[in-house]
Amino acid sequence: MKHKIKPILYIAGILLLFATCTRQPHASALLQQTDSLLHHHQPDSALQLLFNIKDETSLPETERMKLVWNKAMAHYQLEMSLLEDSLLYQAIAYYRQHPTDTARLLDTYLLEGMCT
Repeated sequence: MKHKIKPILYIAGILLLFATCTRQPHASALLQQTDSLLHHHQPDSALQLLFNIKDETSLPETERMKLVWNKAMAHYQLEMSLLEDSLLYQAIAYYRQHPTDTARLLDTYLLEGMCT
């Protein structure tokens, strides 16, 4: 019986290790870094970091909205069009419904004005 359980445990451990390696635990750290870069008006560097986040759909809603927001702010600082940022309206609505971050709340009006 013990001989049959050990291989199963090894396989389960390997699958668990593989599953944890394919997730994006670094996404929140990258988003934090991009906040700092955008605050210091370094949008090129912020976009480079944001493009390292591969699977946006696997992120929790808070991080996904922050990703959309930071991309839009980087585009704004680079004086790029915001019309292609299709999820920006969703992020604007999210930050208006969750007004804990007052700086982002105030910037919703700025970004919304730039989208129209």
